[in-house]
Amino acid sequence: MEKIVIIGGGIGGAIAHDLALRGFAVVLLEKGELCCGSTGRHHGLLHSGARYALHDVATAAECMTENRILRTIAPQAMEQNDGLFLAVDDADMAHHRQFLLQSTLPS
Repeated sequence: MEKIVIIGGGIGGAIAHDLALRGFAVVLLEKGELCCGSTGRHHGLLHSGARYALHDVATAAECMTENRILRTIAPQAMEQNDGLFLAVDDADMAHHRQFLLQSTLPS
């Protein structure tokens, strides 16, 4: 049996739970209360990869793949909001068409 040690009880706690359900022996190490560190201070968004769509397509695709995996294994923890394209000036709007094309990469 695989033995796994996870450091950090934020999102790591969710990962520890998932691994334990899959039959792994898991030890979770946390120095404080669960979700009191970085996870407790995060913005609450699952990264879609859209910020990389124009300049780093490989990273954008990786983010989208990870997003799909997480939505598959923990759908109860996700709320689909479809995101926004926010243009603050004409230079941003110049990227609108390319952004839409590249942010809809195939599965």
